[in-house]
Amino acid sequence: MEEIIKMKRVFLLFVVSCIIIASGFVIYSGDLDVDLISGINEQGQTYGTEGSDKPDLIAAEGIDGTLGYVLRSDAEPPEFKTPEEALEWQEKNKDRKAIPLYDSDGITVIGEFEMWGYSYGW
Repeated sequence: MEEIIKMKRVFLLFVVSCIIIASGFVIYSGDLDVDLISGINEQGQTYGTEGSDKPDLIAAEGIDGTLGYVLRSDAEPPEFKTPEEALEWQEKNKDRKAIPLYDSDGITVIGEFEMWGYSYGW
């Protein structure tokens, strides 16, 4: 019986962790004052605001206020196979981290975007 209670607690912690991590996926949902809101660049990457289309480059505001895009692969956590793996990853990634902010071409770095605790700080 105690083992079942322990498993339920670990599962609940896993679910809460996933919700916290998932809540950070909206990188920039405000109005962007740029013409490059969405499209496909020369590399074949899609770019735009976070939404159901899940672009490769997600609109974001850099540390200094510069508007650009972050690579989805830089911003999203990996998929977890176990609750323990999720908790371990969350512990390793709790500190602030800067990732490149790109122009819509996905190559030109125009600034930095700061995340912390993988909840992105917005």
